[in-house]
Amino acid sequence: MSRNEFSRIRTAVVHVTIAAAWICLFGGAVARGAYRYSLDRFEITGNLPISGRDEFDNGIVSPWTVYDPTVTEAGGVVTLASPGTTEPLDAPGFSGRSEMTYFGASGFSGPYLVQEGRGDFQATARWVRAVPAPGQMFGMNLTCDSVPEDEVSIWLAHVEPGAAAFLSVSPGLNVLLMRSTSLEDIEAQAVKVEPDQITGDVLFELRFDDSDDTFTGVYSLDGGSTSQAPFTPVASRWPSGNLGRFYFGVESWQPASPALQGTWDVTLTSSLEGWGEEMTLETLPKTLYIYERPGGPDVPDLLVVFESDVSDTFEGFLRGNRFVLHKEDAEKFGDANVGHEIITGKVVQDGALLMGNGIGFDSNPDWGAMWSYQFVGRKVSADVPEEYARQWLLATDRPDQ
Repeated sequence: MSRNEFSRIRTAVVHVTIAAAWICLFGGAVARGAYRYSLDRFEITGNLPISGRDEFDNGIVSPWTVYDPTVTEAGGVVTLASPGTTEPLDAPGFSGRSEMTYFGASGFSGPYLVQEGRGDFQATARWVRAVPAPGQMFGMNLTCDSVPEDEVSIWLAHVEPGAAAFLSVSPGLNVLLMRSTSLEDIEAQAVKVEPDQITGDVLFELRFDDSDDTFTGVYSLDGGSTSQAPFTPVASRWPSGNLGRFYFGVESWQPASPALQGTWDVTLTSSLEGWGEEMTLETLPKTLYIYERPGGPDVPDLLVVFESDVSDTFEGFLRGNRFVLHKEDAEKFGDANVGHEIITGKVVQDGALLMGNGIGFDSNPDWGAMWSYQFVGRKVSADVPEEYARQWLLATDRPDQ
């Protein structure tokens, strides 16, 4: 949970509708789980060595240390964005990957260190108003340089079901107060919130009571006009005299994708209007071949071939158990004739069942057609014809991964 722990259908469709659907679903050809959040100010009062504040207004992240791409300071904020550092995430009950961006304190001196036994302190981080996307969180953590490292952190997180089960919290948008030494040792307290409650900047506070050796978590979702302290104080396990360092981070937890690669038997129900014909409806069997590979900002995750009497080839992206595919065909018959088609779908029943919808149109002004369809498929084999994968690699001129 920290830099330190991980460092480690409509038939009538127009061109703009398809383009908009593609962008709305995946923001264009971007990496899954892309993020961008900004920290406006950090302030600490009390303890060692003196009170301090950073308004992030000089364009230089220093004296903080940047641990991951991509951290920039401009316009009075520090922005933490993807791409970050991506690592496998294999936690109890949750398997996937974590992409993270962190910056924070380092070394044994500086204006933003605290020390056990040197009095109370209060640290406040002010984040620019944002609602985390599913699987994402941003926040502040305080790590002691003990062995093992002991951390207290506070986050605004959009927790997906797999991670919610692992953390023992409810899925959805939560403010989390956590104490941890490792993925196997996390104590999480959660307060469920709704997006419309976030009306201003998001403030996180960690308050330390030196006499009681406890941390209290406080948050505000309206820029500081009101604040909430609903959490049970967390007992410190820091050895006397040990230093504590603050870190600020964004993480995107994405569950492992279901195994899509293979051969699927598909039943497709299609409706068609155009080419001088009335609306028709037909149900037909098809074979669906899916070739899956790791994607990236500009590299599709999937090659999909629908095959019956003819073959249609699509490329697309996968996020969790959902996917989006796109195909554009251009032909010349005097006038430009361009066909566009988009498919959205999901995998359910532990990867055994595929469900989706498709929409498309042919833009030729003389014989254009519009169509839509729904399909359900069941996997019959984990194998896929090698020629499709080889053809894809050659066509895109990129090495296998």
